[in-house]
Amino acid sequence: MDEAWQRRVRERAYALWEREGRPEGHAERHWFRAEAELLRAEEAQRSAGPAAARPGEGRPWTEEMVDDADAGSFPASNPPAWMP
Repeated sequence: MDEAWQRRVRERAYALWEREGRPEGHAERHWFRAEAELLRAEEAQRSAGPAAARPGEGRPWTEEMVDDADAGSFPASNPPAWMP
């Protein structure tokens, strides 16, 4: 994993943590959710074609861009396999 990717995931995970009211003990959950959101957002950008700006190719992802890309993927078609 390169440093730029880790920085992007860390920033997104921090934003998620803040949005949820800074709960203690959920660092891994925020990290994995941030990774998943960023990967979905990158895939959405790739699917949009060459005219769309990609991370590292002109402009960085903003939180709003990730939220917009993520919004189209919920609700999930299949419920989670486990329930808390």
